[in-house]
Amino acid sequence: MQLLKQFSALLFVRWLLLTCSFLVGILVARFLGPEGKGVLTVVVTAATLLSIVCSFGLPTAALYLYKQERNSIAQLVVAALMFWFVLVILATLLLLAFREPLTVLLLGDLQELELKPVWLGFMILLMPGFLVSSLLSVLLVIDGHNRTYIVWNVLGQFIGLFLAVVLIVWMQLGVAGALLANVVVQFVALGMAGFWLIRLARHETLHFSWITLRDMLRIGSQQYAVSLVANVLKRGETFLLAMLLNLQAVGLYAVAVGLYELIIDVPRALVWPITGKAAGREVTDKGGYILISMRLQVVVILVLVLAVALLIPPLIPLAYGEAFRASATVFMLLLPGVLFRTLHLGASSYFAAVGRPGVLFPCLVVATVTNIGLDLVMIPHLGVNGAAVATVIAEAVLAFTSVKLLLRAIGGRWVESLIVQRSDLTLVCQNVMMQLRRGGRG
Repeated sequence: MQLLKQFSALLFVRWLLLTCSFLVGILVARFLGPEGKGVLTVVVTAATLLSIVCSFGLPTAALYLYKQERNSIAQLVVAALMFWFVLVILATLLLLAFREPLTVLLLGDLQELELKPVWLGFMILLMPGFLVSSLLSVLLVIDGHNRTYIVWNVLGQFIGLFLAVVLIVWMQLGVAGALLANVVVQFVALGMAGFWLIRLARHETLHFSWITLRDMLRIGSQQYAVSLVANVLKRGETFLLAMLLNLQAVGLYAVAVGLYELIIDVPRALVWPITGKAAGREVTDKGGYILISMRLQVVVILVLVLAVALLIPPLIPLAYGEAFRASATVFMLLLPGVLFRTLHLGASSYFAAVGRPGVLFPCLVVATVTNIGLDLVMIPHLGVNGAAVATVIAEAVLAFTSVKLLLRAIGGRWVESLIVQRSDLTLVCQNVMMQLRRGGRG
């Protein structure tokens, strides 16, 4: 029941986030076209990658240490925030000192040379919120604060959406308005972190611990390498499309990827609840637990993919305009990747739960090299469709190698990770009946 509550909270919030992004994307598309959407995508992607560089995998480390009862929430939060505070200051000084070369490296030629300092400023302002959000998203849900997690995200997203309407539609600030709305949303996350620290201080003295930070860095360093490569795999095509084609191609691809992310958030929303459950001491057969969850997810995702393949593509030109009709084809080409990503996330949950997230690093390297190599070959000939095909092939490589390592670690077989068994359905029915009886007693 706790797992279901965590999944429901995560899925609701993640779909809310993506829905608000979807609505902001429609505003940008309608008022600025594919090129404006491309500029927004490049800047936000650059800020996201910078925050990943500074994160050092601390959210995953915090989850593992908390579930193993080694540290309290307060110790983990203070250690992570102090470390990130120093890193963000250093990153800001570095960006300001080497503004021109780093801006060209991260943002490329945006055809708006006079505004590049503004883009750089937005990137810096987005980073702290991205970092804090990554930590709060994990700890609030794992610690059972589902309502707080929902309120924080709902409040931030509605403020961001309201500002986007005002800044883009009414004040006609374009990309700058969309970025400013994003910054406000991230500052809501910072305010939430401050509010939570005040609540924690009522029950425990807040102090920085070098030992806690050392343990977090030791475990997080494994996830750090994985996250870096995974985000290059996930977001690198944005920059390749900008270099090999143009910003209009980035905008077309960003619309399809945004909808793709909306679907893929169903399995992604289960990652932290499943990882938290498997990392606990009450689950002895961690491998068996992960395999059951993977098998059930595959069935659900397969049905979901078939449904959205029929419903979503016709709506894209209606929502975004005829200029984005090509995004519907890209979305259809990307859809098989949802199933492959589900398998990879299942394997990732197991290794994170046992404190070995770095095991999947070689898989991500192989998938990333495959993706970049195929992009360089296919994008010049097939455009954004080539980027979509390259992504799906890379997702398939990642899924195959990740599941292979998982099965090797737990001594399982391929059929156990893909085919739903009668025992799975029996277990689901038993849990449903148990919850119904509890509800009846209540």
